[in-house]
Amino acid sequence: ALALFGPWTMVVRLGLATTSALVLLGYYHGFLVAVLKANEAFGILTKATYLQVTATFATTLPLMYFLRMYGLSVYGLYASVVISFLITIGYLRLSFPFQRGQVFRWPVLWGLLKKGFPIVIINMSVMLITTCDRIIVGSLLGKTAVGYYGIAALTVALLINIPGTAREVLTPRLMRAVESTPQDELVSRYLLGPLLNTAYLMPFLVGPVFFALPVGIRLLLPRYWQGIVAAQTLTLGVYFLALAYVPYMLIVAKNWQFQASWRLPPILVFNVVLGIVLVGQGYGLFGVALSTALSFVLLAVVLTGFLWSKLRLGAARRRRYLFALAAPVVVIYLLINCLSLTVRRFVPDVYAGAALSIGIYCGVLWLLYRAASARLALLKTFRLRDFV
Repeated sequence: ALALFGPWTMVVRLGLATTSALVLLGYYHGFLVAVLKANEAFGILTKATYLQVTATFATTLPLMYFLRMYGLSVYGLYASVVISFLITIGYLRLSFPFQRGQVFRWPVLWGLLKKGFPIVIINMSVMLITTCDRIIVGSLLGKTAVGYYGIAALTVALLINIPGTAREVLTPRLMRAVESTPQDELVSRYLLGPLLNTAYLMPFLVGPVFFALPVGIRLLLPRYWQGIVAAQTLTLGVYFLALAYVPYMLIVAKNWQFQASWRLPPILVFNVVLGIVLVGQGYGLFGVALSTALSFVLLAVVLTGFLWSKLRLGAARRRRYLFALAAPVVVIYLLINCLSLTVRRFVPDVYAGAALSIGIYCGVLWLLYRAASARLALLKTFRLRDFV
């Protein structure tokens, strides 16, 4: 309605109309994806993801280039997003035998809304915690700063994809096993095991990205160099965001989402208030990134602490796993700080310095990982040739 009757320019009008179409296409795409997840058809989902990315790339550049001659390149961008969604939806429909829907029943709808509302609160809280930094930057630092900060947001989106994909694979299995699996086995398989593997494997992504960001941005996107520190800060925070994904799954599976949902809005308030304060003190993009990274820490602590209190883990078991989870945090932050200070001093070349820092970091982290996997049965053991 806004697109049709609002006092907009044609670009804005068509942008709103495209967004409206994407809401409907996104709803239907999300429904198909949910059905495929429930049936554990992850092979089809993987192919569909590649197809959507390829279709977006293949349509965006030609359409924008063709329409640029007429001064209409933004319309090519609008069209490419819609076309890629339509192609992906068509592939999903053709690749899986979707059954016809059953008779609509109001009691089922109300039951789903009642159960799903707390999940919506959790999802909205997490989404706002992870995205409100862009609103703060745009409101207090201006549009140009949003562009610089886009590097940090893009880094978070790329890094969180791996634990996010793991969560999508584990969730259907957890939902099916939650009622029939003994609690000790459930905790080991779907909480402690994923927490440990995330805590010890995620640093192999975080550290190299942290050291490579200054080189990569100055080499590929030199105009965005002012976003380097913010991107590095958020890269460290992503580690805790990945940890927060793990207890979230079990909270929903155990139907504790209503009790947990009200613990998240204070984290959002903390993020916003601290970000505003730090910007006011002159810390700029770094201040916003720091407040967001700290909110990721709080998110992981609050969700994990809530779940541990509900599951009533023994004091000895809790201490053991707290120490195991804290060890990689201490090591990676000490390593990053020490290497950032020393390598830069002794190796003036930025490319050689980044390569040396990544090599030393991964070597030390691999030793820590091997030592921990020998002591913790829930930590999966990998060999170097598994990564080759």
